[in-house]
Amino acid sequence: MEPALMKSVVVAQPLLSEDSRRVRDVLIARGLETPLVDNGLSREQKYERISESFADIARTLGLDLADDSLCDTPRRIAKMYVDEIFSGLDYARFPKATAIANKMWLSQSTLCITA
Repeated sequence: MEPALMKSVVVAQPLLSEDSRRVRDVLIARGLETPLVDNGLSREQKYERISESFADIARTLGLDLADDSLCDTPRRIAKMYVDEIFSGLDYARFPKATAIANKMWLSQSTLCITA
């Protein structure tokens, strides 16, 4: 991992739950980890930037953002990206994970993740 990326991961470690730390460590070991780099933007600033960018895309496509069916779309898209699609990359927001015995295959266990 590049030193700048590793620094961002190391800085965030104290805030992580044991479950999220375990998942992160496995992803790093397998070369699958996608670290977040702190860009200093608040959640609201991210919303605003993404919303403005999508509004520009919509105008480029010729969509009328004054129409009631489209007027809130840039904000909905921003919410989707910040709170749904990419929120799972933030280990600080990792859902509760519980290991339970798999009664069908006693030699294995199952990891259950709940929101």
